[in-house]
Amino acid sequence: MRAGLSTWAVIAATVVLAGCASGPKRAPLYEWGQYPTILHEDLKQALPPDQQLKAMEQQRALMQKAGTPMPPGMAMHMALLHQRLGQYEQARQYLELEAERYPSLRGFVTWLQKQNKEGKADEKS
Repeated sequence: MRAGLSTWAVIAATVVLAGCASGPKRAPLYEWGQYPTILHEDLKQALPPDQQLKAMEQQRALMQKAGTPMPPGMAMHMALLHQRLGQYEQARQYLELEAERYPSLRGFVTWLQKQNKEGKADEKS
């Protein structure tokens, strides 16, 4: 009797787990694409900011075409690259994009925008 009960328990567990595994597939929250490679190149300082930005813009275009959003941090990284190039308005736009996509980053983005404004003021003096 015990062997029969344990067999049924294994079958029941298998059915439950199989049901969980075959659930509906969800679209990914975002796509990483080549962003980790680009980020690595930035950290190694292997490419100048304009070349990194070009690669990231290409990656962003591929993501938009595929209908997948950018991963966390990518728009913020693009803002940093624009800022390095002195393109403060584009930097602001990418910071806003990051905050819209990831609202939990709003406070950090606000702080970065303040730093961005102060950086422009320092350059003018």
